[in-house]
Amino acid sequence: MGVVYLAESEATSERVALKVLERSADPSLFERFLREAAVGEKLHHQDIVRVLDHGVEDGRAWMTMDLLEGFELETVMYDASFDLEARLSVIVRVAAALHHVHEMELVHRDVKPSNVFITKEGGVRLLDFGIALLRDHRLTQTGMLMGTPHYMSPEQLSSGTVDHRADVFALGVVLYRMLSNRFPWSGDTAAHVMFAIATRPPDPVTFDHWDFGLDPKRAAALEQIVMKAIASEPSHRYLTALEFGAAVEAFLSGVYSDAPTGGGSVDTQQIASRRIEWARARAARLALDKASGVTDDVGHGPGGTVTESDRDIGSTVWFVLVLAFAAGLGFAAWYALSAT
Repeated sequence: MGVVYLAESEATSERVALKVLERSADPSLFERFLREAAVGEKLHHQDIVRVLDHGVEDGRAWMTMDLLEGFELETVMYDASFDLEARLSVIVRVAAALHHVHEMELVHRDVKPSNVFITKEGGVRLLDFGIALLRDHRLTQTGMLMGTPHYMSPEQLSSGTVDHRADVFALGVVLYRMLSNRFPWSGDTAAHVMFAIATRPPDPVTFDHWDFGLDPKRAAALEQIVMKAIASEPSHRYLTALEFGAAVEAFLSGVYSDAPTGGGSVDTQQIASRRIEWARARAARLALDKASGVTDDVGHGPGGTVTESDRDIGSTVWFVLVLAFAAGLGFAAWYALSAT
């Protein structure tokens, strides 16, 4: 949604991402863009992309954000070198970010791999708050279903009351997919998928796509965590996203025989400090590949580093030309005025 350019902050001289959307676009997209900007400015968490400023000028909506360097989860989750600890660490960090969102009385509503970014330093950023809304909001007020079908909870699909547990469900689906390389509910069309989510239990988690080296006891414990997160009944899921993250963190720490299922205290500092060491190693490897001209295995060109400024290069050139043209007009106007 929108075109992203590389820009420089006038206030700090730092490189930032400038995201622009034409008013002539779909009105609902324009509204979503402004919502994303407004919500983003209210959220202040290390695992959520920062929105620095936004506005509407000359028929365009714009926002400036942190410039991210690293990888979208969607593009790297198929990488066999992306080990189990790294995958689970991503879930822990996203859970912490979602908990902050929920503390702000908001529900993200579109948690999915393409909205999760892993930085080359081993951090995580949750993206795209374009359809976020106040928790306990009833979707029937708008009459619209918003979200991505495979990750939508049964209560979202039935247009019932949606709260933070819908995000817990979606993050559970992300984890399921990262472990099994498939979805817990399948179907030939989006309608079939939604019907399956609403009417039947999920398929069992399988661990045969990637060799994670899980013994039966650990596999069963991890499946229990996943299944609790994607329970059809909201009250059967984790009470909070942070509790979900704590259960995954406990598993990572070796406490998997009796994984947390509810209540108890949660060490937020421990969760917030977990780094994705795999990302650091991968970024270093890609930097070497880029220097030697090797093309990355996920299809993003030499080095494979994905930044917010890599998208829609043709539009970037167009934008630069427009700016140059505007600058030329400004100089011509100045020259004409100074000559009078």
